[in-house]
Amino acid sequence: MIVPLSSTSSFPSTGDDCTPTCVHVDNPGLSDHWLVRWLFNLRLSSEPVYGERERRVWCNFDLEDFQDSLSSSCLCDTASFTGQSDVNALADMYNSTMEKLLDVHAPRRKVTAVSDDVLTHSPLD
Repeated sequence: MIVPLSSTSSFPSTGDDCTPTCVHVDNPGLSDHWLVRWLFNLRLSSEPVYGERERRVWCNFDLEDFQDSLSSSCLCDTASFTGQSDVNALADMYNSTMEKLLDVHAPRRKVTAVSDDVLTHSPLD
């Protein structure tokens, strides 16, 4: 089924003049859900968009050193989490400990990269 576009059609706005040219609603026959497809006439940027991103430096990562640090952390000390019944507190302890360990063993560094999104027209976030 092809749905005619009208002023009542509602599509997410991207900020550009990017209205769909054709909308298809198909019944795949597998369930009570319908497949909605639409076509756009997009203008792709021919020039790459560069931006700064923060990445971890993994080239000097030493797995044995990391394992030693991990085994001496609070995550491997049963006294630090025995009796703890709050799952959120345990998750926070895990996340913060792993973040601290990774900051030591694979520190973050800012790099300039080309955006992965070919439709973007603005620098990377």
